[in-house]
Amino acid sequence: MGTSILKAAEDAAIERGCHAAVLDTLSFQAPDFYGKRGYIRVGAIEGYRGGVQRIFMQKRFREDGKQWPSENYPADAETS
Repeated sequence: MGTSILKAAEDAAIERGCHAAVLDTLSFQAPDFYGKRGYIRVGAIEGYRGGVQRIFMQKRFREDGKQWPSENYPADAETS
């Protein structure tokens, strides 16, 4: 379910002319989920209790306004 929601949001962003998506997540939440879908880590804030980091990630869309090939969304990578 998470993959389909993310893909729908990205498709809507592309339709509106966006060139990239930017998000943040906590280190115990979903950085691997986003990484498997083409997002790269662009920064982090450390110092949260318990060694938690706030991680900032970005995914650029193709210059022609389309998403990269569907291998960024492998069916077997579906996680929460």
